[in-house]
Amino acid sequence: GKTIVFSGDIGNDAVPILPPTEPISEADVVICESTYGHRRHEPTAERERKLAEIMRTSVGKGGVLLIPAFSIERTQEVLYAMNNILQRDFHTLVPIFLDSPMAIRATQVYRHYQSYLQFERSILTEPDRDFFAFPNLRETLTVDESKSIVNTHGPKIIIAGGGMMSGGRIMHHLLKYLSDPATTILIIGYQGKGTLGRAIYEGAKKVKIFREIVPVKAQVQAIGAFSAHGDMDKLTRWLRPENGKIPSHVFLSHGDPEAKEVFAVHVRHELRTEVTIPTYGIAYEV
Repeated sequence: GKTIVFSGDIGNDAVPILPPTEPISEADVVICESTYGHRRHEPTAERERKLAEIMRTSVGKGGVLLIPAFSIERTQEVLYAMNNILQRDFHTLVPIFLDSPMAIRATQVYRHYQSYLQFERSILTEPDRDFFAFPNLRETLTVDESKSIVNTHGPKIIIAGGGMMSGGRIMHHLLKYLSDPATTILIIGYQGKGTLGRAIYEGAKKVKIFREIVPVKAQVQAIGAFSAHGDMDKLTRWLRPENGKIPSHVFLSHGDPEAKEVFAVHVRHELRTEVTIPTYGIAYEV
């Protein structure tokens, strides 16, 4: 007779494309993700402002802005934000490449099912009626088109898969541009332990790409508000069911050990409930 709720990935607050996270109506036990249970993202309102600033700085110094992005949701959010920025804040014709076959095809799905999406303004009143397109966006679907990006000289922005820099077309761009001080790497998603992205994010001076040692001289930036995972505050709010009854037990999953430990202490204090970080192979009775 107990209600057990599995969180899955708890999304960020105020995502401009997707509807709000569905709340828990009631729960006796919750198995909750804890990816960012140890930190707080910058306010969502800062997301576009910070992205515009990074774009403007990168273009101003004539460099390449590399954005490793997950093909579904993250890429579309970035394109939507860039569409807003280019219309309102930063008027430039610098080429912006979307260099991921999966992201290109996924974006077509978003366009097709746009009636299910939510926007902070009436996007369909724009002349092109397209919230993921702007004049300087170039979609490079084929391998040859991807390879030709290097022939575009001067400042440019490249959005490429994959998100943790452990595979995908971003690897070829990192090999080419990571050692250039004029390059900026913008991290907008979670970087798992052991990935190239995590090493770069944590300040590695050199990394191995395709068996080649590459010095990291590019500037590394991050915008946590673009993450697909909610932060400590969002997860804590979500753990409070609508019926007002706090779950008697919370199990934490999907997070690095330090994130789970910090969030476990936080939840015990905030919700005054039992919190367990499960051990592999151990059965728990609730």
